[in-house]
Amino acid sequence: MEVYVPYIIGSTVSAFLGKVAYSYFSYDDGNEDDIDLDINRLDYELINKKGEKEIFWKPLGSTMSQKTKNIKKICCEDCGFTITAKKHNKERARIIYYINHYEKLGHDEFVNRFIRNWKLKEVNSK
Repeated sequence: MEVYVPYIIGSTVSAFLGKVAYSYFSYDDGNEDDIDLDINRLDYELINKKGEKEIFWKPLGSTMSQKTKNIKKICCEDCGFTITAKKHNKERARIIYYINHYEKLGHDEFVNRFIRNWKLKEVNSK
């Protein structure tokens, strides 16, 4: 028991000296501006070519099957084409290509870039 008493006293003294040294070297004047680190993902916007703001964060899904299903739906309904190929590898490569472009460009720019002529005429006639 006698062996531990000097260690306890020594660690207490070193902790107290460390606190004093820290408070001496880190002077806080109280006038620092607090930075708000609460970041909302919906605040990130992309300005498209028309000059309008577009919300950039529109996720397709978390899994590859959800992303595939949603990008096929967007291509069919909004752009006017279907992603099909005779070989599975080519179809998968095209789906990944469109997913990457959708995540980079956002929804409106993706549709403006990949819309087919007949679908564009149909949209403009409405």
